[in-house]
Parts: sequence; structure tokens; C-alpha cells
Amino acid sequence: MTTPRHACAAAARGLPLVLASLALAGCASFSPDGGFDTVEQVAQERLGKDVVWARTAENQNRIDTRVAELLTRPLTVDDAVQVALLNNKGLQARFFELGIGEAELVQASRLPNPGISFGRLKRGDEIELERGYHLNLARLLAMPLVRQVEERRFAQTRGVVTLQLLSLASEARKAYFNAVAAEETVRYRRQVQQAAEAGAELARRMAEVGNFNKLQRLREQGFYADATLGMARAEHAALASRERLTRLMGLWGPQTRFQLPERLPDLPEAPTDQPRSSAPHWLSAWTSRGPSSRRSRPRRASVSRRRRASSTCWSWAGPTTVRTRNRRRRVGSWGWSCRCSTGAERASRAPRRSTCRR
Repeated sequence: MTTPRHACAAAARGLPLVLASLALAGCASFSPDGGFDTVEQVAQERLGKDVVWARTAENQNRIDTRVAELLTRPLTVDDAVQVALLNNKGLQARFFELGIGEAELVQASRLPNPGISFGRLKRGDEIELERGYHLNLARLLAMPLVRQVEERRFAQTRGVVTLQLLSLASEARKAYFNAVAAEETVRYRRQVQQAAEAGAELARRMAEVGNFNKLQRLREQGFYADATLGMARAEHAALASRERLTRLMGLWGPQTRFQLPERLPDLPEAPTDQPRSSAPHWLSAWTSRGPSSRRSRPRRASVSRRRRASSTCWSWAGPTTVRTRNRRRRVGSWGWSCRCSTGAERASRAPRRSTCRR
């Protein structure tokens, strides 16, 4: 039979272990931003845009106010990118993956939950009480390795979210230019259709009075039909490009009636300097090679002196006939050919007055 004094002694022996477990479990905690500061820093440095994580109603109201302010005027390319970074629902879902990754990291940094068991056995007048405190020792030993794995996974999640942020900005920029160019194409096609319609009407009237034949009239009607078909295709392309831009910006309802400028922005006067890393791989590989080729080797000064003493002549070269297995065929064509000789070669052929060869 267990006396109360024995129970108090057992509890006193297990108390330090419980306190140590609670102290170790309280070491890991959540960060105030959930790993969002890295993504926000990249958006500020690379894009110069603001990014807000809609975790609370206050943040969502802030996003809605900013988006409504940007949509009150005709959109520019920077405004379209800013609206996409603030209002795109897929990007906001990626931000919540940061919170999930941080939660898993914090969980891996804490001790596993302990278990407590209690049992009561009675045999006649004897009563036996069993109390137990259980802790997963294998999980406790593997905790440093699990924490390292979760840290790397969380870093990978942040990298993926950052990459999607930059990809969304690039896609929104392309979609904006495609939408503006498509609307400008629709206006051009409309002018072409109006001109073709006027030409077809004129051809009809001229054919009625006998000034146009049927071929001329049908030619004008065919041109009008092609212009109408081009107008329909341009309208479809403009609608598709506008819908893609709307989807990337995450707009809905009355927000879809945003205004775009009438024409594309002017090209810069001079091309912007691109970093060396953006050069093609074949160009960077070519520039990184050493002076291994024959042309890149340093030339001697005597070569230049010999070249100044060289002479140039022109000769008329005819076609060359090559015999194959079954027949002859002519290779090459008539033309002028040039040959240069150096002073050393001319000295070696001193008896010859001319260095020209056919």
C-alpha cells in the first residue's frame, strides 16, 4: 500500500525533470513576422515595391485601400506590378506557407509531449496505486538533427516564395505591355476595317454604273472580309490579354473596369546597361577563355613591319571542275580573288617580278 508520504517523495523526485522539460520547451518560439522579412526585403531591393501579408483584417483593409487608390487613374506598368504583388491571392497563399513552415520549425525545436499514466489496483484490503511519467527518449536524442532538417526546409520555402514573388512581378509586367499593345492593335484594325468598308462600298457603286468590273469589285470585297477577320482576331487577343492581366492582379467585380493608357510608353533614348551576369552563356564563355586561339595571341612587331612591306594583287579566278564517280560537276563561281605576299616571301622569290598567282 502506498502511503501519502511515498507519493509526495515520488512527485518530488519527478519535479526537476518536469521543470527541465518545460524550460527546454519554452526556448523555441514564433517570430513576429513569420519569416516574411526576407521576402519583403527582396521586394524592396529588387523591385522597389511594397508587399503586405494579409494575416489580419487590418492588413487586408490596408491592401484594399491601396489597390482602390491605384485603380482610380490609368494604370502604369509600375502600378500594375504593385497591384499584383498586393492583391494576388496565389501569392498570399504562398505567404501562409511561410507560417506553416515556421510552425513546423518551432515544433521540431520543442520537446515531445510527455505522457502521464495512473493506475489503481485493489486486491482484498490492499490498494496499489501506479503513477508514471513517460518521455520519448529517441525523439529527444534526434531533436538536433530534426531541427536542422526543418531549418533547411524553412529556408527552401522562403526561397520558393521569393522566387514566385519575382516571377509574378515579371509576368505582370509582360501582361501589362501585351494588354496595352493589343488594345492599340484593335484601334489600328478598326481604322483598316473602316477604310476597307469604304473601299468596298465605292467598288459596289462603281460596278453598278459600269466603271468597275467584277474582278475589281471582288478584290475590294475580299480586302474588306480580310480586314473584318483581322478586327475580330485583334478583339479576341485584346480580351484574352486583358483577362490575363486581371487574373494576375487578382481583381474582381467592379475592379475589372480599370483603365489602360492609349499607347505604349516611349522607348528609352539609349539602351540601359545590363549586368554581366545577364549576358548569354555562350558570350560569357567566349569572353572567359584565355588567349588560346590563334588570333588572340600577341603578334610580333616584325609582322607589322613585314605587312607594311607587303603588296596586294588581284587576279581573275574561273570555275573549278571536280570529277565524281559518275559525272563531272562544277564547283565555285567566277569572281575576283586577292592574295597578299610579305617582304620575306618576295625576297625568297627574287627572280620573279610578280607575286600574283591564278
